[in-house]
Amino acid sequence: MCDRGCLLGLNSHLDRPVSTNPRRPPMPMEKLVKPAEATRMIEENLSTASGKSVLVQRDPKCSGHASIKIASDDDPAHFLRYKPELESELLYLSAFQCGLAYSLRLLPGTCSGLHLCSIMYAAFKQFAPHEDAGIDFSKEYKAAMEMRGQ
Repeated sequence: MCDRGCLLGLNSHLDRPVSTNPRRPPMPMEKLVKPAEATRMIEENLSTASGKSVLVQRDPKCSGHASIKIASDDDPAHFLRYKPELESELLYLSAFQCGLAYSLRLLPGTCSGLHLCSIMYAAFKQFAPHEDAGIDFSKEYKAAMEMRGQ
């Protein structure tokens, strides 16, 4: 997690530069980039690492704020979907989803979608326990916490 706070509402600060790596100490202003540039860089990292472009599309039926389908060997591109009412947050959504996809490509071995969802659910419950994560692993999470004695 970013040591300078959450990046939610990133688009409300479009004219202010942000660091491309929030874990590093503050950098001089000339080395900071604006959110649009940071998002472009994250998308390019994913495209370069995978050899696949990122296609972005509005989807009113998107179950969360946004989701990315990571391209398999047979797919022509990664597919990022987002809710149309969140158009103003598209830079943040794209940076988050493409950053997640890029990070997952770097993990050794393979993980199932169920495994990844359970990890994400557990992480979500650590920083926003009263919010809806969009998936319900509450029984499994409760059982795991009881096994840990928490």
